[in-house]
Amino acid sequence: MAREDEMREVIQDLMAEVVDVESLAKTYATIISEANLQLAFIAEQISKENKIN
Repeated sequence: MAREDEMREVIQDLMAEVVDVESLAKTYATIISEANLQLAFIAEQISKENKIN
């Protein structure tokens, strides 16, 4: 899983490439999608950990 500073750098790089509103919307959607994947992964790990304990 990516560290917070790595994620921040990637987001900043993506946002730097934005040239218009459509590009901004696509970039935002990509960021949100990745954040959702990260949250799902974390939730799964917590669930597995709780089943063990």
